[in-house]
Amino acid sequence: MTFALAHGLYKGIIDNYLAESVGMSAFDKGVSEFFREMPGLALIFVLALLYEFSAVLGLCNSAYAATIKTRSQTAD
Repeated sequence: MTFALAHGLYKGIIDNYLAESVGMSAFDKGVSEFFREMPGLALIFVLALLYEFSAVLGLCNSAYAATIKTRSQTAD
């Protein structure tokens, strides 16, 4: 409850500050938030690739590697 109240107050204050004091439009705020969130989004894809290639590189247990190998052979 307290966190929700604090978050609501923060969003209202920061939106008004950016609009009135800094002069940012909604589009400008969206662009700045896009670049702020981009590293986290890229990290998800990098971790997914590392997870999939760990079986190919032999970095995981053999049972999982066998499952991945069987799955890739049936897909061909």
